[in-house]
Amino acid sequence: MRASTTESDPPPTADVNAGQDVLLGANAHIQRDLPHVIAALGLTRPDGATRKPDYDRFQEVLDRAYGPAVQDVARRYDPLVALADDHWNPVAGHTAARLFRMWREQAWEHARQLAEAPDEEARDRVARRIEANAAQWARLLGAVRTPGYRAVRDTYCHTHAPRRSLPQPRAGTGAGTEEAGRAGR
Repeated sequence: MRASTTESDPPPTADVNAGQDVLLGANAHIQRDLPHVIAALGLTRPDGATRKPDYDRFQEVLDRAYGPAVQDVARRYDPLVALADDHWNPVAGHTAARLFRMWREQAWEHARQLAEAPDEEARDRVARRIEANAAQWARLLGAVRTPGYRAVRDTYCHTHAPRRSLPQPRAGTGAGTEEAGRAGR
């Protein structure tokens, strides 16, 4: 779920590159949704120990996935994203890793604030801060636009992204048939 925008904000995906789309999605997931998930799951194990070391170890998984993910997005959706490939541009990988670490630390802190809120009113204040933070990042990440670039990306995607079609029902097994009804039992 993307952070909300105001009426005056342009559509989030209009003329942005795929790297921005990835960051917008990561922002919504990490900064907006993750604190609520962590708070709901609990910051401690049943024995009272903190879950933070496990949470921090997951960053290592994300760090290893960065390069392959960038290459995949560049190959399928937008060659411009290859500029962030950490094999030939180590600054990009380092910068992205630091950004994601910062966001994840903030998510943990927001989760802690949610979990420790003494009442619903305090919890609502924390939730509003989470929402405002994610929305501010979304505006920042989507601010740079290249007029007409969406058409370039769409053309690239049509020729490079794999097409996934929905499986077609076999003859005689379509919805509403007696056979389909029996298969569902």
